[in-house]
Amino acid sequence: MLNFTSKRSTQYQSGMSLIEILVTVVILSIGLLGIAATQTVGVGYNHDSYLRSQATMMINELTERMSLNLDAVNNNDFNVNAFNMAGCGTAPAALCEGTVNCTPQQLATYDIYKISCGYDANGNDGITNIFPSGALAVACIDSDAGVDADPCTDGSNHQIVISWQRANLAQAQVQLVVRP
Repeated sequence: MLNFTSKRSTQYQSGMSLIEILVTVVILSIGLLGIAATQTVGVGYNHDSYLRSQATMMINELTERMSLNLDAVNNNDFNVNAFNMAGCGTAPAALCEGTVNCTPQQLATYDIYKISCGYDANGNDGITNIFPSGALAVACIDSDAGVDADPCTDGSNHQIVISWQRANLAQAQVQLVVRP
């Protein structure tokens, strides 16, 4: 009887081939790049959220200052078109700190300067330093729509806007309408 034996290789492949390892590395690299991109976007949104909360707190502080100086509010002394970094170069004539006596108008000018330029000597906590290209605007929304000669009738609402430039060069802003 003839015995036919197959001459198969007795060696079996074990482990992974180089191509399988390369494919795994490519897929893993793409996944890690996706995670890094997600993290970068998340950090950007986190910073934007921080700026929005800072703007809201600064608007609230200005509203409190306006509530304490109703004479200046009613005289429209808080009206500011766009106070930005250029306005921080010169301090107000009257620095209304401590026991200094100031008129309501001087106090309003000082309050806007402090909110915009900061409280310390370097301006590290003002709108112009915290926000990239930051600016403050305050406008009276006259309650009688200009029927009388008074540009800001007593008890009128005020619109307060803090604007800045985002990292993607888009403009961002927080605005509130308040009645001081």
